[in-house]
Amino acid sequence: MSKTALILFNRISKNPKDDELDVLDQVRIVSDALGELNYKVVEYQIDLNLDKAIKEIRKINPFFIFNLAETLDNKGEFAYIPAAILTCLNIPFSGNPLIPLFFAANKVLAKEQLTKIGIKTPAWATLDHLNKLKKSRK
Repeated sequence: MSKTALILFNRISKNPKDDELDVLDQVRIVSDALGELNYKVVEYQIDLNLDKAIKEIRKINPFFIFNLAETLDNKGEFAYIPAAILTCLNIPFSGNPLIPLFFAANKVLAKEQLTKIGIKTPAWATLDHLNKLKKSRK
């Protein structure tokens, strides 16, 4: 009996643009390659219904997951959430692990951490920084 490989990817929105649809080409390519390697391939579109996703992934019980999820609800800042779920479920998965994805999803946090270890980054400001600026009087 062949082992199950789950291809996890972000749910496609109702009116997707080309950059969102390209994940479907990736799914097809990965699915074909895994099929040639004699894996049973299951595809799952993840969205913000995380409880449902966890139950479905457990039900599928994959040997490993090919993680193609780049967004959730078309929001790139949520890209780390599928990796967080897979880490909690202790299922091996492709792609970046949770911590790098979390930092990549928050540029200010990443810059702060890089600065702490001595890596220079371009100057930046957050809305909080801007709110603390004193207004000049003319």
